[in-house]
Parts: sequence; C-alpha cells; structure tokens
Amino acid sequence: MFDDEGKDRRRPINPLATAAWYETYPLEHYAPVDVVAGPVLLMKSQMMR
Repeated sequence: MFDDEGKDRRRPINPLATAAWYETYPLEHYAPVDVVAGPVLLMKSQMMR
C-alpha cells in the first residue's frame, strides 16, 4: 500500500519501493519512467481481504 498522491504531496522518492515495483512490473510497461514517492507498506495479498 502506498500514497498514490505522494508525488503531488512532494514526498521524497522511495528508492527501495521503486526498485521492488520495477522487479514486479518491468520498466517497458511504463513510459515515461515513474517512481514511488513516500512511505510504503508491503504485505501479503491475503492480508488485504
């Protein structure tokens, strides 16, 4: 989970979350290159139910 308005709110780029995102969804799916900004919570999908 992340704040989808993180960039609009001028949160700092989160390099670890951005790297994890790129591992899951390759860069060729995004143009231009995008980043994750602000805090992120990683959890297993079963926990979101």
